[in-house]
Order: sequence, then C-alpha cells, then structure tokens
Amino acid sequence: MAENQIKKLDNDPLAHLEESPFARHAQAGGCFTIIGPIAICWKIEGSRIKICLVLAGIEIVCNYVDTANPCVTLEGNVLCAKASIKVCLEGNCLTYEATACYRDFPCIGMPWKCVSDKGTIICF
Repeated sequence: MAENQIKKLDNDPLAHLEESPFARHAQAGGCFTIIGPIAICWKIEGSRIKICLVLAGIEIVCNYVDTANPCVTLEGNVLCAKASIKVCLEGNCLTYEATACYRDFPCIGMPWKCVSDKGTIICF
C-alpha cells in the first residue's frame, strides 16, 4: 500500500479513546496547596474526578465532579485551619474558588488570617 492511500476499516479501532474525557489520565491525581496547611487533592476515578479538602494533612471531606455534576463545594475545619472551596469542571479544566483561613499556634485566641483565591488546578 502506498503512503498516500487510506485503508478503510469496518470498525473504529480507536473507539475506546472516547469512553471518558479523562481516559488518557486514568491514573492521574495530585494535590494543590491553597495556603499553608490547606490543600485540594484530586484523583481520576473512571469518568469522575474525586475532589478532597485537606486541612493540616487531614482529609476532611470529599466529593465527585463529572460532566453531569460539574461543581461541588467542600467546607470544613480542623485545629487551626478552615476553608470553603468550590471546585468546578469547566471544559477540560478543574477550577477553584476558595476562601481559606488559619491561625498561628496555639490557635485559641489568635486572630484568623484569611485569603481568597481562584484559578485553575489542572487542565486535561
């Protein structure tokens, strides 16, 4: 067969690549630090993405985003940290809007230091 000829097939041998928008990242995951001890961790699980709020190294709350449920809000507190984070699947990107606060040790009686931020966690 010459290089410029196209062979026609009865089926699509690459159909499996369209199963999930995240198929090529099936083992992907990671964590994104908002500030100090406050982070968002994510992991692809099939056609969904598991999103977790991690405060001071402790996984506080998790939820899933996918094309049917593109946004979740995670809130929690532990020790000297608290956060409210909205994570959305926008197109092929995970984005966030967060307000995160922490107190210096020994925490009790210390003022909260807060930061608000928004941005992109990762694009697939």
